Amino acid sequence: MTIGLAALAFGGIATAATVLVATRHGVPDAEPAALVGLVPLVAAVACGLVAVRRPWAAITTFTAASLVYASLAVGPAGWRLAQANSLPRLVRDLHARDAGLKLGTYLLASPNVVFYADERVVQIGEASRDAVAAFLASDPSAVLLVPAPHVAELARHLPPGYGEVGRTRPVFRRHDVVAIGGERGGEPRTAGVREVSR
Repeated sequence: MTIGLAALAFGGIATAATVLVATRHGVPDAEPAALVGLVPLVAAVACGLVAVRRPWAAITTFTAASLVYASLAVGPAGWRLAQANSLPRLVRDLHARDAGLKLGTYLLASPNVVFYADERVVQIGEASRDAVAAFLASDPSAVLLVPAPHVAELARHLPPGYGEVGRTRPVFRRHDVVAIGGERGGEPRTAGVREVSR
């Protein structure tokens, strides 16, 4: 029982600590998910208090707390952590503003882009800067996702009227990802996702 209660308490502390550390290294606004770690911690204390006189009650409390913890960890806490990944939201927002979107990436390989684009994504490598201009000129709906440090080097390769139409800081990345596209109807297409700087 002592080992089990110690493991339960450690699980709660480890959960809260992991979430709090992650918020400092690329998972913004996820602090509320750390509260899930209180469930096993409180349960360990409660089990310890009743274990001496009512061992079966302690086991029942232990089991119930484990179920509540697991439910909260994969439910609300998991959802909260998933919301920190803003790159899928940028891709969805770009699609919402332009149903015929043709999406490409430059020096950016992310499963999130391919999954949420729900279509073929053109990937352009470092040795193909001229391919950037060709890609953007190939379709008025073309948008290229570029890591922010590489935007300046592409400036002279962009067709006239093309520039930043969206920006976000993906989870666990040191730099923003910038969406580069063209103007349509005299108005720039913009896709805004709240920028988070860490």
